[in-house]
Amino acid sequence: LPFGGITITNDIAMVKGIGFDTAERIKITKGCAWEPLIEEYEEVLIPGIGGRAPTPASRNEICQIIQSRLGEILLLAKERLGSYMNNFIGNIVVTGATAKMPGVLELVSEVFGTQAVRQGIPSKLSGAFEEFTTVEYATAAGLLIVHGEMDDGEASPRRKKESRHRDHKMWNSLKNFVKEFF
Repeated sequence: LPFGGITITNDIAMVKGIGFDTAERIKITKGCAWEPLIEEYEEVLIPGIGGRAPTPASRNEICQIIQSRLGEILLLAKERLGSYMNNFIGNIVVTGATAKMPGVLELVSEVFGTQAVRQGIPSKLSGAFEEFTTVEYATAAGLLIVHGEMDDGEASPRRKKESRHRDHKMWNSLKNFVKEFF
């Protein structure tokens, strides 16, 4: 699906009339995806622009924006999965930076009607790649791990060496990309 955390940030920015960077910071520091987790009245300070004073906003309102959009994204994912959901017997694994937000697992559980929901955290990484063993990098790490396992199957020693070299270059590219944008 072409939706994710950026879509949620855009919604916060539009509804609150603030810049994208400010909306992203609010989403990361004060965001919650499940309204029952929010205290009755918690305040979020939205920084003022151009010398104006910060303005208070309800954390519940921020949560409603997040929960509404994320719920819509999850419903689209559930719809896309369609008949596969009838034979579903495992966990729903949530990855990406948004998966760290409080309330995401509760919302996913509600939308999919199951308690079998967890964050995906890569476990087969070590050494130089250990910094990528977090939920934000789980999808990319998983793809690289699976790719490496497939290559190690029946490959010749030369091919294995080429594969390791290619994987190392790919990790370095991924690492540089992540550092540049995050």
